[in-house]
Amino acid sequence: MKLKNKSAVLTGAGKGIGRATAIELAKQGVHLGLISRSEAELSALCKELTDQYGIQAFYAVGDISIRLEAEAAADSVIKQLGKVDILINNAGIVKFGTHPILSIIRQISLLFEQQTSCPTVKIIDYRTACFRF
Repeated sequence: MKLKNKSAVLTGAGKGIGRATAIELAKQGVHLGLISRSEAELSALCKELTDQYGIQAFYAVGDISIRLEAEAAADSVIKQLGKVDILINNAGIVKFGTHPILSIIRQISLLFEQQTSCPTVKIIDYRTACFRF
C-alpha cells in the first residue's frame, strides 16, 4: 500500500510508540490527525512533522477514555483532515475496578467508521487496556 498523501488519525500520539508512529508515517508522506491528552506535546510534534516532512498535521486534545472528549477530538481532526484513510488506536488506558473500557475503544472505532465518507478506512489497534479488580 502506498502511503503518500493518505490521511491517518493516531490516538496516544504525544509520546512513546504513538510519537514514533507519527514520525514514521510523516516520513512516508501521510497527513496526520493526532490525538492525545497533552497539548504541549501535540503542538510541538505537529510543528516538527510539518517543518521536517512537509505534511499536514493537525491535533486535538482529548482523553479517549472519556467518550465526549474522544468524540470531540475525533470530530476536530476529521474536519481538519477532510478524509481519513487510516485510524491507529494507540492510546493506552488504565481503569481501576469494573469499567467497560473495551466498549469505549470500540465506540471510537465505530465513530471513525461512521464519520468518514470512505468505507475502506483501515483501523489498526495498538492500544493497551489494563484492569485491576
